[in-house]
Amino acid sequence: MPDVIAALEAMFREKGAGRVEMPPKPGIHPRADAFIHAMPAYIPALGAAGIKWVSGYPDNQANGLPYIAGLLILNDPETGVPLAVMDAPWITAQRTGAATAGPAPRGAPRGARRSAPRAADQLRDPGRVTARAAALNKR
Repeated sequence: MPDVIAALEAMFREKGAGRVEMPPKPGIHPRADAFIHAMPAYIPALGAAGIKWVSGYPDNQANGLPYIAGLLILNDPETGVPLAVMDAPWITAQRTGAATAGPAPRGAPRGARRSAPRAADQLRDPGRVTARAAALNKR
């Protein structure tokens, strides 16, 4: 988790300096309670370019399927050639956990309190809650 926190801190520094290309995420909503989003980003300083294709369908859990599903495709920023196709839910959980313990709390206004994971979050996406707890323990 310390490596994930460090990588996220570098990304936040680059974004804060205006050196990240991250357009608003386009999405569709096939059901009132569901979404499918495309989340592209390019971080020149980290040599990272890619897109996360992610969906959230709360009712999937009743059928033994995950609430969050998706892929992350990492491309070579020089050639555009895909370098990796990865599981987005695991990466999202790690990123969420790292943001909980790393740069996000430090960027909060003075006196702000860290919020505990909500019970609804634990039921919908226990992986993120577990990653948040792990990150806080590694700080």
